[in-house]
Amino acid sequence: MNLRIIFILPVICGILIFLIAQFGFSDTLEDDAYISFRYARNWIDGKGLVFNESEYVEGYTNLLWTVILGLLYSIGIPFEAAASIVGAIFGAILIVILPFSSKWLERNKSWQSTTWASVILGVNIAFQAEAAMGLETIFFTFLVFCAFHFYFMELDRYSFPLSGMFLGLAIWTRPEGLWIALYFLVFSFMQDIYSNRTFRRSITIMAITASFAFLLFAFRYCYYGELLPNTFYAKTGGTVHQWLRGWGYLTHFWEAYGYISVFLPILICAFLFPQKNRIFFIIGFILTYFCYVVYIGGDYKPSHRFLIPVLPFLCLIWVWSIDELMHQLVKKRFSFKMESLFRFFSVGLGITIYIILSNSRYQDVILFMEASHQKTHLDRIASSWLNQNVTPNASIATDVIGRIPFYTGLKTFDFSGLTDKHIAHIYTKDLGRGPAGHEKTDAAYIIGKKPSYILLTSIQYTDYAHPDLRGRQVSFIESEIWKTIAFHEHYSLKSIDVTPIMHTIKADSFETPSGRLFFNFFVRKDSQKPVIPEDIRYPSVNRSE
Repeated sequence: MNLRIIFILPVICGILIFLIAQFGFSDTLEDDAYISFRYARNWIDGKGLVFNESEYVEGYTNLLWTVILGLLYSIGIPFEAAASIVGAIFGAILIVILPFSSKWLERNKSWQSTTWASVILGVNIAFQAEAAMGLETIFFTFLVFCAFHFYFMELDRYSFPLSGMFLGLAIWTRPEGLWIALYFLVFSFMQDIYSNRTFRRSITIMAITASFAFLLFAFRYCYYGELLPNTFYAKTGGTVHQWLRGWGYLTHFWEAYGYISVFLPILICAFLFPQKNRIFFIIGFILTYFCYVVYIGGDYKPSHRFLIPVLPFLCLIWVWSIDELMHQLVKKRFSFKMESLFRFFSVGLGITIYIILSNSRYQDVILFMEASHQKTHLDRIASSWLNQNVTPNASIATDVIGRIPFYTGLKTFDFSGLTDKHIAHIYTKDLGRGPAGHEKTDAAYIIGKKPSYILLTSIQYTDYAHPDLRGRQVSFIESEIWKTIAFHEHYSLKSIDVTPIMHTIKADSFETPSGRLFFNFFVRKDSQKPVIPEDIRYPSVNRSE
C-alpha cells in the first residue's frame, strides 16, 4: 500500500467526523446569529444595514460575515441554511489545510505527523458546535490561520503579501482582527531587524492592513457615527470584575483541555525547536490572545468561542511537541522511512489517548446545543403566533433580540443595549459580575418607548397559564424591569395556548408534563386605573446565567 495514503487518512477522518457532527447539530443556530440575519435582510431589502428601520446602530461585530450572508440571501439562499453551510465549508477547509503548516518551520520531512492535527480539530466538539451555530467564529479562525500560513511562506521568498489581505479581511470580520494585525506587524518588523532585511515586506503588509482598517472605521463613523461597534460599549467597561470573569473563562478553557495538555507542549516546542523566532511567534500569539480574552471578559458559552481562533495552533503545538520528542528519541537510529512511520504512529497514539480523555469534558457543550435546538423550535412557535395575531406596526421589547425579532420583523427595543446607544454607553461599576452582554439596562427608558409587548425569558414558555414571576430566580435585566413601577402600571401578563401551533411546527424536541405549551408575555394596557400587585416581591437575581 502506498504510504502516502496512510499518511492522509487522519485528514480524511477529521473531515468525515466534522461533517457528520454538522448533521447532528442541525438546526442549532445560536440566537445571536439571527441579529446578523436581520441586519443583512434589512440591507438587502433596501432599508439599510440596520436592526430597526431608520435607527443607525451597529449592533453586530461581524461586518464581512453579515455582508456575505446578505449576498447569499439575495440569490435565494435562506439565512439559516447559508450560515450553516458556510460555517461547515470553512471548517472543513481549515481541517484540510492544517497539515500544510509543516512548511512553516521548514519541516517538510515531517509533514506526515502534522496530519494528526486535522483529527484533533475535526473531533473537537467545541469546533464542531461553533461551525453549526451560525456565527462568524470559524470563518474568522480560517482568515487568521491563512494570514499565518502566507506570512511564513512570504518569509522564505518575497511575493505579494497575501497575509496582509487575510489580516484585512479578519479586521472586517471581528474587532480583534485589528489587534492580531498589530501583533503581526510588530513581529514582522522585529523579524526584518533580526534577519538584516529591508522593511519592504513589513511596510507593504502594514499598508494593506491599514487600508482595510481605514475603510472600516470610515464606513462605521460615517454610517453609524461611532468608531467602535455599539456592542463593544454594551459588553465591556474595563472593570476589575470584567477581567476576573475573563480569567475565569480562560481557566475553564484550560480545565476543559487540561492544564498539562496546554502548557507542556508549548514548553517542549519552545525549548526543542531549532527555529525559535517562528515558534515563539506562534506561542506569543496564543499567550497574548489569552490576555486579550481576559481583558474583554470572555463569553457565556461553554464552547469558548472567543478562544476558537487559537485552537488550530494549539492542535499544531500538540502534534509538533510529540513529533519532536519522537524525533529526538530515534534520530539517526532508523532509516528516514522507518523514522517517519514511527513518528507518525507515535503521534497518532498520543493524540488518540488525548481525544479519549478530553472530549468527555465537553458534555456541557452538547447540553448547550440541545437547549439551542429546543429554543429554536419554541421561538418559531411564538413567532408564528405573533405573525398571525399582531399588527405589523406593533413592537416588542426583550433582552434576547435574535430569533423572534428576525422571524416576526417587528420593531424591537433591546433591554440589554446591543442595538441601543443609550443603554450601551451607561456606566456600570459592577460590570463583569453577570453574563457578558446582559449587564447593562435602563428598564424605565425602554418602557417609556411604549413597546406593545414585553417578553421575559424566564417565564416565556411554560406548560401552564399565567406563571408568577415573583419569587423566581431571574436575570439581572428582568429584575430591573420588575422593579420599574411603570411596568406594573402599563403592562399585564397574557398567556396564549400555542399547543396547536406546536403540533403543526416541528417541535418534537419539546415535551411538557401537561402536554400543553403556553407562550407568556406582557401586553400594554390602556386602563386608567393601573393594577399594581400589592406584593411587589422582587425576584431573586441570578447573575451567573
